[in-house]
Amino acid sequence: MWLFKGGDSVPFKNQHKLLSPIELKNLMDDPGYQTEQKPIVVFVGFGQPTDYKNGFIPGSIYLDTNLIEGGPLWNLVSIEQLEIVLNQLDISNETTVIVYGQQIMAATRAAWAFMYAGVEDVRLLNGGIDEWKALGFRVEEHPSIVEASKGPFKPEPKSNYLSTRRDVEKSLYDKDSIVVDVRSWNEYSGKTTGYDYMKEKGRIPNAVWGYAGSDPYHMEDFEEKNGVLKSLKEIKELWEESGITPDKKVIFYCGTGWRASEAFFIAHLMGWPNISVYDGGWMEWSHGDGSSA
Repeated sequence: MWLFKGGDSVPFKNQHKLLSPIELKNLMDDPGYQTEQKPIVVFVGFGQPTDYKNGFIPGSIYLDTNLIEGGPLWNLVSIEQLEIVLNQLDISNETTVIVYGQQIMAATRAAWAFMYAGVEDVRLLNGGIDEWKALGFRVEEHPSIVEASKGPFKPEPKSNYLSTRRDVEKSLYDKDSIVVDVRSWNEYSGKTTGYDYMKEKGRIPNAVWGYAGSDPYHMEDFEEKNGVLKSLKEIKELWEESGITPDKKVIFYCGTGWRASEAFFIAHLMGWPNISVYDGGWMEWSHGDGSSA
């Protein structure tokens, strides 16, 4: 496992899992990097790699999020399918994986899925490809091709990272748990669904608003305009104002899981011990027999 320092000045437990482009560049320039145990760098996008015109960090491979989630609810695929995907990427349980993309929420969607499946060390490039290019670092036109392995990855699902509808129902009125909605205020307050394919408005009863952004595709409360995460200290203080604290079991949800995955990974960077994603989110809840607030 590679050890290198992360970019936040506050000593959060897992802040080393948040890398600046300079830290990643220094790592890649290290003579010891080109070994069999080197980290795997994964660009995470939605669709084909040809859809992304800004280039790729040299040596990185590509993951289409359609391989790790599927309709109609856009939930995580089965653990058996995740095993296939991780082996196709030649990732083992002990591999250090560094995710990035055009959006933080795409990268953290994969980070959460990998962690749930049993990858022990997943890290995030802060600011993604845009911040890498802003510093003048070299990019390649196409991602690298990886030879699928014969099975270094063995699924060890962390069930505590994935909450079901039943888990949410049990937690709604538990004083030691909190269900956190990280959709926009207009979605949380019932003014809009946020999506053209969702009809029902509202929120899960007793869920607390945990901030997010103006719509399902932006996370202004967690990110700067350049796509770099805001200070972990600043986000922690926002959450504390709403009673979202690490002494509770914290279940994040959004529409279909992307924003909740970003909130989950931020809490993971802070070292919060009992966090999960309700992957079904509002999409599943609003289609079930549960009421909305």
